[in-house]
Amino acid sequence: MPKKVIAKDAIIEMMGKVTVGDLVKATLQRWPVKHPEDIRVSLIESTKNFIVEITTADEDAGRVIGKKGANIVPLRKVISLMTPKGKRLDVHLTNPKPTKTK
Repeated sequence: MPKKVIAKDAIIEMMGKVTVGDLVKATLQRWPVKHPEDIRVSLIESTKNFIVEITTADEDAGRVIGKKGANIVPLRKVISLMTPKGKRLDVHLTNPKPTKTK
């Protein structure tokens, strides 16, 4: 039996009124992060770019990225399905307090 292929427009229609920020935040809060309450998602949209800025607690940044991007890459793919057509997607991961390097 052939696999069903769901078009991008159909996925967006199924999502209803869920915003990218809501989706990202809800997804990250279900991951094994130590401080899910510290997750903040900001959306910045310009004429050419669609930027999703994710702010996490300092110790959760590695968990959000995952080994070799195992967590952030699939999340980026889902976000790209909801990105307006013709816009370049950027996902930025930031920490409110940068780590100190020795």
